[in-house]
Amino acid sequence: MSASDRIRALLFPPKCSSCKTLLSWYEAGRSNGALCGACAEKWESAQRELCIFCGETVNRCACLTEELKHARAEALYKAVYYVHGKRDPVQNRVIFQIKNTRSTRTVQWLASLLCVHLERIRSERGDGAVLLTFVPRGKQAKLDSGTDQAEALARALSKLSGIPVRKVFQRNPHAKRPQKTLSQTERIRVAKETFVLRPEMGKEVCGKTVVLVDDIVTTGASMAACGRLLRGAGASFVCLSVAVSDVICDTGAFPPKKK
Repeated sequence: MSASDRIRALLFPPKCSSCKTLLSWYEAGRSNGALCGACAEKWESAQRELCIFCGETVNRCACLTEELKHARAEALYKAVYYVHGKRDPVQNRVIFQIKNTRSTRTVQWLASLLCVHLERIRSERGDGAVLLTFVPRGKQAKLDSGTDQAEALARALSKLSGIPVRKVFQRNPHAKRPQKTLSQTERIRVAKETFVLRPEMGKEVCGKTVVLVDDIVTTGASMAACGRLLRGAGASFVCLSVAVSDVICDTGAFPPKKK
């Protein structure tokens, strides 16, 4: 931990992003810097869960949801499974943290975990062939929480990797109610009406591999809607998310096609 970080920690004692307990000097100085020792062990255990479809640990799995398969996404990389309907699992608490607060420390830590996938994508496609973007949050949700967690993650990833980030999409002001209140079928229908490609972005994404960032994927409807817009503009896309809902284990997942 640097001297400036120590001073900052004295003035604003860091808390665990999951259980909110104050972090010790050792915990605050660890590579994650976001979780206490007990929560870090639970997080690492969550990352070692196995995908029932491809057999890989979740943090190495690239399986797609059905919607993302239909949208022709190339892969869906993630760090953990979100446990649907519960608040206690450490990964759920971390997601709530970045959704509801401007927790820069947590976002930077999550970006460091996801960056390994980003580096792999760039090594396959080459420098200059990859762009970062994000699924934009609704205006009211952003006002309520003071943050757009997907944008914050994308910008943190850009800072770590040097890959440029662009605001490619905007939300339709006439979009329907938030997707969290909708059924799976309604999510898919509404997502197609929610996002539009910003006019000036068409030429910039054409011919590129666009890495589409979000905090959590449930059905993948929002990412699929954005991905179809990218495909229409001549880009390919890869999805990158902190978590994927464990409902994917019930609805099915699809390993990406081998090149």
